[in-house]
Amino acid sequence: MATSDATDDYNELINAWLYRLGRYTLIFLILVVPYLSILRYNGFFENYNVNNARYMISSLIQSEAAMISIIVASSLIVLRLSPRSIVASEVRRFRESPDLWILLGIYLVAMGYGLVTLNTLGMGTTEENIVSNFQIAFVLYLGIFAFASIIPYVWNLLSLMEESALATSVPIEDEEEGEKEEKKEKAKKKK
Repeated sequence: MATSDATDDYNELINAWLYRLGRYTLIFLILVVPYLSILRYNGFFENYNVNNARYMISSLIQSEAAMISIIVASSLIVLRLSPRSIVASEVRRFRESPDLWILLGIYLVAMGYGLVTLNTLGMGTTEENIVSNFQIAFVLYLGIFAFASIIPYVWNLLSLMEESALATSVPIEDEEEGEKEEKKEKAKKKK
């Protein structure tokens, strides 16, 4: 029986990861078409200023780092707001939830690729500048995707808070009913 429960938990965890990865992949693909059409319309692939691109990518990396620290801090605040009786189960559920880990991975890839591009930007010949244009466009796209990925994460975080609130309201109601029953029993004993 114990191995069946462990297998069910494992299968549930794998299904959650696959579902969430599919959701973030869908967001990634939905954003590609409008982004590329805007870049093509504005002529981004023909010319760019290296200094402007460096400042823009540097600012993007800094904002991504700030956002990831805000996300982690808010997640820990949500855990801290959970009642003490269910904190251990909430921490385990939160740790096993793929949303935070996927979001951290997205931000780390976006920041890492941005740093590599920032380091290699402006070196080379005209042929390599075409590659640089593509790299810059992809860095900007990863930044947009990383910011868009916050939406499902926050949605899931709010649902986690809602479930936590529901979990705390049930025991309180049970305690109130128990106290009412105890008072009735005491009243019967006095009679």
